[in-house]
Amino acid sequence: MFPVLPDGPVGPVPPVAPVLPVFPVLPDGPVGPVPPVAPVLPVGPVGPVPPVAPVLPVGPVGPVGPVAPGLFFRLTNESQSSM
Repeated sequence: MFPVLPDGPVGPVPPVAPVLPVFPVLPDGPVGPVPPVAPVLPVGPVGPVPPVAPVLPVGPVGPVGPVAPGLFFRLTNESQSSM
């Protein structure tokens, strides 16, 4: 282990910082002029209404496809099992 050494002498006290002067509070100056207001522009004419897209005719309904195999059995079996 290292030996414990005695405390050395106390050093000098550092100098105190000088007190700075307080600046005075100045009064508010005069209020400046009000900026000009932008002019109101006139409203232009309304443009034409765009054309409406034509309604297309509905085509014929196609034939009904085949029923998947086992679909009827699954539907009837599930409806009976939930009762």
